[in-house]
Amino acid sequence: MTQAVKFESIRRDYKSLAENYEKRWAGFIEEAHGWVLEHLNAPQGVIDVGCGTGHLLSLINEQYPDAGLTGLDGTPEMLAIAGNNVPQAMFREIDLARIDIKGQFDSVFSVNVLHHLNDPEAHIGLLHSLCADNGAVFLCDFAIESLPLKLAEQYWRAFHPAHHKSFSRKELRGILSPYFTVEKEETLKPDKFWCLQIYKLRKS
Repeated sequence: MTQAVKFESIRRDYKSLAENYEKRWAGFIEEAHGWVLEHLNAPQGVIDVGCGTGHLLSLINEQYPDAGLTGLDGTPEMLAIAGNNVPQAMFREIDLARIDIKGQFDSVFSVNVLHHLNDPEAHIGLLHSLCADNGAVFLCDFAIESLPLKLAEQYWRAFHPAHHKSFSRKELRGILSPYFTVEKEETLKPDKFWCLQIYKLRKS
């Protein structure tokens, strides 16, 4: 049975990770953020939903210093690091399941956020609403394809209070299809165990 995740569980989890997050998850960060930069086209307005320490926004700022940058996250300790990493960006502390921003951006990011959220389809709808008609959404999350990851998924659901549900590529494509067409997709493998699915999406 899939458990409901409380916002405080996510915040508590990332508070404990904040200081060592970029080091602990360096392989994930390098693979996912590198893929995004490879497929990103001169953005003007950027929003990172679940920006964490601001690492992706800092890379975008280095490559595209004129882009407007916005980062949303629910953990103050992560946002404090983000503010130091990229002071040019505007950051906002917010429950990612209750985002009330109405603007539109040509580049929208959600990297390893989806598995925390109780209503993943609502999150996909939010990304759709944040994306300008000619913009792109970059979405990345775990890909539950191998037997070890399928077993890990059962463990996370049972014992990790900040984890709601991860998806196979087929499952996630089914959620995406009413909202987006897939421009590019790839499976990333930061190491022998982990598997990530990453997409560049256009509004349907």
